Amino acid sequence: MSNAAAPENPVVLFCCAVWPEPESSAAGVRARFVIDSILRLRPTWRLIVHSGALPNAAMEKLRTEQGLECESIPANDPRFDAWVGGLKPDIVIFERFYTEEQFGWRVREQVPSAVTVLDTSDLHFLRGFRQEGLRVAAPADVLGQPAGEDITRSFHRELASILRCERVWVVSHFEAKLLEGLPDFPAGRVALSRWGVEPLQVAPPFSERRHFVTIGNFRHPPNRDSVVRLKRDIWPEIRRLAPGLELHVYGAYPASRDMEIHAPREGFFMKGPWAGEVRDLLSRYRVLLAPLRFGAGIKGKILDAWSAGTPVVASDIGAEGMTEGAFPGVALEAGAEAAEWAEKSLALHESESQFNGIASAARLVLAREFDPSCLAPQLLAELEGLRPPGARPGLPRHWLSELLHSEERHSARALSKFIEMKRRVIP
Repeated sequence: MSNAAAPENPVVLFCCAVWPEPESSAAGVRARFVIDSILRLRPTWRLIVHSGALPNAAMEKLRTEQGLECESIPANDPRFDAWVGGLKPDIVIFERFYTEEQFGWRVREQVPSAVTVLDTSDLHFLRGFRQEGLRVAAPADVLGQPAGEDITRSFHRELASILRCERVWVVSHFEAKLLEGLPDFPAGRVALSRWGVEPLQVAPPFSERRHFVTIGNFRHPPNRDSVVRLKRDIWPEIRRLAPGLELHVYGAYPASRDMEIHAPREGFFMKGPWAGEVRDLLSRYRVLLAPLRFGAGIKGKILDAWSAGTPVVASDIGAEGMTEGAFPGVALEAGAEAAEWAEKSLALHESESQFNGIASAARLVLAREFDPSCLAPQLLAELEGLRPPGARPGLPRHWLSELLHSEERHSARALSKFIEMKRRVIP
């Protein structure tokens, strides 16, 4: 079997779940970091971005501002076969496991020499188990207890996708250790791959800030749940102790029901989407609140707050995986009482010394673990180190991966062909 190195100027296909919107979500920021790193550091590589989503303004932005080749072909569309076969990518990066489910088998049929990478964004099964645990009012074990049939099936699907790919990128040390600790998980499959964050050069001081803030895409269930919790439990307790303070809630894609909880008389302001620079926005406030009860991965709102010099009060779920060391902020148990949230949040809001200490510690974490000038070259070195499947002495094909490839070729292909046929019969 050949041990030839990857091509000097490879063709890289980035299959996105949706067209990246860095102004709307952490996943969008992550996707754009991957794209921008390749364009900036390896301009001779050919990079193509594909999504099964319909063309939109975000896709057009990639084309006009970045000069990228972009292709929109939905799942279960046989046109993808001829397109990817003609493209002959050397490396294919799938953003999120369900994108790999939809298009991975087609890539492997048409271009069996392509190296496949799964960019997880976060581990969906971890978030799902935690959400299910809340639903049934019991702790959720990440290996399936308790969990409904749908959640367990989602875990199996994501793990199968992870095992089918030659490389798996995760964004937190916690998730890397979780995967590597699974029974019989193949060694050397997982790589930590974060995105870079540039802090404000000069952030407004404590004396020029006031009030609380939270932010997050409302299509992401953990974000909406945290806002509901703030409105129902935590914010009334803060207002009881400090009637003059306000909470401003920002986020993309709020539904009408979300905006209906706007309550100025209670100091609770639903601001909706923010179109400007998020660091400038967050730098107006003294404290960002992140009472996430479930979730996974790196929390974009916390990184944004750190980059703005804004201290964070977060749940342990929010703080999880953000740094290898101590969390630079106030971390409370996800199920902590509203009174404790109010006490800790107000203490930080009123203490200039605590504010300055946390802001300085967070800036050190950004410099140590989220420096773009370090992370972008690391990402490119990771891609350059990939080899065609089976050609890496350090990364042999795991027997379970072979089994899953075989299963995928039959089940995923059969389901997709059925959907294709159904579309022709019932347009």
